[in-house]
Amino acid sequence: KFWIGLLIFVLGYAALYVLFAQQYRTKYFEGTFINGEDVSLKTVDEVEEMIREKVEDYELSVTFRGNKSHIITAEDIGYHYVSDNHAQKIVDDQNIYEWVRGRLGETFEYTVSEDYSFDKDLLHKVVFGFPEFAEKNQKAPTNAFLNLKDDNTFEIVKETQGNKLKMEEAYGKIEEAVNGTVDKVSFIANPEVYEAPTVYADNPDLNAGLDALNKFLDTKIVYDLPNGEQQVLDRTTLKDWVTRQDNGYYYLDPANIETKSAEYIGAIAAKIDDVHYTQNFASTNRGTIELSCPKWGREVDQETETAQVLADLENSTSTER
Repeated sequence: KFWIGLLIFVLGYAALYVLFAQQYRTKYFEGTFINGEDVSLKTVDEVEEMIREKVEDYELSVTFRGNKSHIITAEDIGYHYVSDNHAQKIVDDQNIYEWVRGRLGETFEYTVSEDYSFDKDLLHKVVFGFPEFAEKNQKAPTNAFLNLKDDNTFEIVKETQGNKLKMEEAYGKIEEAVNGTVDKVSFIANPEVYEAPTVYADNPDLNAGLDALNKFLDTKIVYDLPNGEQQVLDRTTLKDWVTRQDNGYYYLDPANIETKSAEYIGAIAAKIDDVHYTQNFASTNRGTIELSCPKWGREVDQETETAQVLADLENSTSTER
């Protein structure tokens, strides 16, 4: 009777063991971890849903200059989980009759792909719908440039960065982030997606031009005229001798300066020259008569003085004569 009873007990336990094992055809063993999550006694559908919720919880924050941000959600771009059936294969590969291993404390760790897909057309539509991608809201950068101030001195006006996007490059950064499940894109930290100035305030040529122009304008020549007056050639006049191109670029054109110098000295000469070719003579019988004689009087040597003005300007020599 003992042996019969023992046999019945063993057979009953074995039947119960086998019956209990059947649940593991659709459930994971105790001690099973997938992607770091405990999935003990969960079904494949439950695990797939867990992964789906995690994957489809994705959203991307995009920050532009001016700290303007937008959020792209999974729903916006049809971002969804794509199963590779690995979760099902783990259950299928379980030897259900070894279920007790998990009960005894053994653990089983697996990594299941969290693949996803999204609609690139939707992403493109969302991104190019951002106000920052509208041409009317974009401001092109400006180069640093020379500016003539009200006090007739030149200054450098600094460049501006603007917010004009290289739109395809900017879109590429966003698409790359979505492909890599990155949750933040900052175009403040990635300024290369914006059009940039080509001339900055520290540009050597720009600064050399600034120095040359201000030295030119700093020159002051004072003329003491025969009538006791003074005529001053300084920045008030010299500013008009600086050449400005249509694009706003200022520079010193030697030919123009020579022309202006000659005109200036010509104007002085017209003002003070007093040249005569006749002389009054008190005759005995006819009173005062006008006689021809060699050229006499006062005349500016315009060629020599023009050359001197050019030399003074070139050497930034202020003087009085």
